[in-house]
Amino acid sequence: MKKLLIIFILLAKICHAQNNRDKRNYLVYAAEVSLYDKNYNQSLKYFTKAFKYAPAQTSYELLTAASVAFKLNKVKIAESYLKESITKYKVPLELINTYPKLAPYKNSKLIKEINSSYDSLLKEYYSHLKNISAYLEVEQLVTKDQYVRSLTNYYLGVSDEEGGEMLFNYINAVNKKDSLGIQKYGRFVNFKDKNLENLKFKLMENTDSLNIQKYIDLTKKHGYFENGWILLWHHRGTYNESNFVWNFFKPYINSDIERGNLERDFFAAFEDDYHISKAGKQKYGTVSQYEIYPIENIKNVDSIREKIGLPPLYYDKIIYDIDIPKDYLINEKKFRESIFSKVESL
Repeated sequence: MKKLLIIFILLAKICHAQNNRDKRNYLVYAAEVSLYDKNYNQSLKYFTKAFKYAPAQTSYELLTAASVAFKLNKVKIAESYLKESITKYKVPLELINTYPKLAPYKNSKLIKEINSSYDSLLKEYYSHLKNISAYLEVEQLVTKDQYVRSLTNYYLGVSDEEGGEMLFNYINAVNKKDSLGIQKYGRFVNFKDKNLENLKFKLMENTDSLNIQKYIDLTKKHGYFENGWILLWHHRGTYNESNFVWNFFKPYINSDIERGNLERDFFAAFEDDYHISKAGKQKYGTVSQYEIYPIENIKNVDSIREKIGLPPLYYDKIIYDIDIPKDYLINEKKFRESIFSKVESL
């Protein structure tokens, strides 16, 4: 009886570690590394397999897969991925037109067709929503969330886009030691007004409180809406505390993770933020400012990440060009073995 129980536990662990989302992720990791290695046929093969297990985790996966199909002159496959990025993920047209991996094909017949048919494809996205009214309610909550955080821009009479451009220009001016540029853009970037800041903080506090209660009500009634993730993120300051937000969302989301409806790394960024607030160090390495926020257990970080479905830290270096910690030991052979061994039987 004891042996049977042990076997059952082991099987349960294996099944948990190999749900369809995990399989999709492992194949996407293999596809991205194959693309980095310029093995385009293998990359497309892995992407194709990945999306059969579960839909893409983000639209970026589809855009990258489309770029690989383009490279192999498989235009029909590229077309299906580009259209899916719009009809399933509402990817902005601007992103398709500026995505670096698609840049070589921006003047292609297909990209031009996508531009001309974008509105009709976007309508298809909304037609696929199971509960469009609840989805739009969440969107309204997000709009309120972002509005109160943009009060300084509105007070200065600049749009969010212009504010972002000014910050970019200010950083460039500082790097170039351009005194005129620093003066020109600094007055916007470094603008401070105590009364405005106090008002903004109070509005954010009240808005976040009202938003999260409504988000809980909608989740209880209709299920979790991923487009409202930012609402939860803005309550990360009380993560791991016993309050009405986390007493509801933690068990609810963990239950969805167990059923394979959400990613196992859902709470990774929340955990890292919590660890940083308590000890100045992070657990999983989701914050790339490693010199400021070092990883607690750098020696075993890859095995710690693997438990929640994240790839080795070196993956972030070669795929996203993120500088990894200096004390992180890299073994190229073991890295590739860890990536490709998981997809051999898929």
